[in-house]
Amino acid sequence: MGSRQRAGILVLLLVPILATVLQVRAPLVFGKDGARHFAYLPSLLFDRDLDFSNELEATYPKYAATPWVVEETGMAPNEAAIGAPLLWIPGYLLVHAGMKVSSWFGSTEPTGYEMPYVAAAVLTSALLFSMGVFVAYRLARDYLGAENPWLAVALVAGGSHYLYWWLYPHLYAHSAAVGVTALFVVWWIRSFGRTDVMRWAMLGAFGGIVALVRWQNLWLSALAGAVELGFLVLGIRAVGQQEGGPYQGDLKSRLTVAARCGATAAVLGLVFLLPQLITWGALYSTWYVVPQGETMLQLGKPYLVDMLFSPRYGLLGFSPVLYLPVFGLLLGVFRRRRDPLIVLGVVYFVVTIYLNAALTAGSWYGGATFGPRRLDSLFVFMVVGSAISIDIILRWLRRSPQVALATGVAAMLLFTLFMTAAFRQGGINVGMVGAERFPYDASGFVLARTGWLPSLPAGLYYKVHDGMEIAQYSQIVHHDTLSWLDGRLRLAEEGATHLGSGWRIEQGNKTVLMEAKEAHLFLYLMDLGWLYKDIGIRVLYESQGSDGAHFELLVNGETVPVNVTGSAEESWEAFAQLPYEQLRSGINHVTLVKSRRGDMRENGIQVSEVNLVKLSTARSGGAARVGPFQAG
Repeated sequence: MGSRQRAGILVLLLVPILATVLQVRAPLVFGKDGARHFAYLPSLLFDRDLDFSNELEATYPKYAATPWVVEETGMAPNEAAIGAPLLWIPGYLLVHAGMKVSSWFGSTEPTGYEMPYVAAAVLTSALLFSMGVFVAYRLARDYLGAENPWLAVALVAGGSHYLYWWLYPHLYAHSAAVGVTALFVVWWIRSFGRTDVMRWAMLGAFGGIVALVRWQNLWLSALAGAVELGFLVLGIRAVGQQEGGPYQGDLKSRLTVAARCGATAAVLGLVFLLPQLITWGALYSTWYVVPQGETMLQLGKPYLVDMLFSPRYGLLGFSPVLYLPVFGLLLGVFRRRRDPLIVLGVVYFVVTIYLNAALTAGSWYGGATFGPRRLDSLFVFMVVGSAISIDIILRWLRRSPQVALATGVAAMLLFTLFMTAAFRQGGINVGMVGAERFPYDASGFVLARTGWLPSLPAGLYYKVHDGMEIAQYSQIVHHDTLSWLDGRLRLAEEGATHLGSGWRIEQGNKTVLMEAKEAHLFLYLMDLGWLYKDIGIRVLYESQGSDGAHFELLVNGETVPVNVTGSAEESWEAFAQLPYEQLRSGINHVTLVKSRRGDMRENGIQVSEVNLVKLSTARSGGAARVGPFQAG
């Protein structure tokens, strides 16, 4: 074993230990998802039931303050999948054995919530992630024949949001999902082409385990089976596959074999999903349910642009280094024809992005975590794409070293010049990409024109679709003005990032003049699923003319009724309720259109304040102002 291999194994072992040390400390604090995942362990092993009420009351303060139950069963709900807790059980039992022995010598009787129990779960998840890193490395080295597989793995595991889930697995399922999905993909491609019953039974069983850890990863196992059956039915011989066998028979025989293989995998997959189905039956009185609510499966307008390019949670906007693996997968389609691994990688990437962007429309970003956590199972394919891209780049460097050197020097020179210009404009500082202001301060000379460069495709899309300035997309997403209800919609000259066309900023004033027939605003709303269920928009303005000028309101292209109050001598107030079904989780396009009153050519509208108003709340039932988001 060489020094590089020994160093790699050491990293794979030390990172989980570091992750456990970083995360497990007193007092123990559980988040919503963590409490629900961990609740399985003491409930199954201590209480020997599926009643999670006492576990959630002990670990999740919000549930303890206002407990709730499923009406049909009277049981506490649990939205978490059972797979990750089942994988934690061996470590949990080892800790429990040690705790019991300790209690015989005078220690207190264990309850199942002590720090060592949590440490076992965290360590197991981090070790599963390490396993995923290892098998992805072996896949790049042995299957793809990559020259620098360690570099491909390091790029993805160390240069993107995946590093966070390796170091901070929490009590979530994402770190474990990286490991089991990577292992599944490696096993699938190494045994690809076998049509015996045992192999397809294992495929179904393995696919069931993958889905148990995270239900969304059922797409992976289903697509893997579909790709392999497609090769079989079409008689396509995969890369490295020998002549003959069922792949070369007539169509009828291939269909017969495919039906037998597919049925075997489906039955075994269902068998291995039984633990989750039984749990749902006990909690919700039905074996099939969507615990997070039916809105999770309502196919809506897909947020493809945001899912890929948003600087907050977009795959490429948040982790720009992943552009390289994505390009590598696309290049692999042309360079490695008839390779089922590449076919599955590209198909699964497209399906995963689309379904996460469309099915969970109200919360496509996956919650307030580090990076797009719902895309955890793409890890192994990102390593595959990374290996392809890196090998191509390194070969090009060897063939044309002088051209490569000159290109690198030119790129660094241009970057330095751009950054110098931005710094001279006072738009950035040394901590531009800092922890407190991710990802940048967008007021610099260059960034004010391009926005966050990895999000440039989104800027171009919104430029064409909504008339937004190219840099404005990432500027609006960066500023928290409307995301967490702690900012305000800026109308002044300083930082008026939410204004579109049709306005003129009054010098020295905190107001803007609507001087065109149409003027545009962009509102950034996140957590659409629960935070903005019942809101309105209130605009304070003055008509600049004797006859008065008012406006109509469109939200994302659809008209909403506006109620106007006031008089010609005073400021006017326009109020409109924003229909939930017209809002988007992300940037909303609000258009103000002048109504025909008086001589519209002479009249402008001076807007001084824009507020969002919450019309009712679940707790108080009364009106409550959310904001204000006003000028300045």
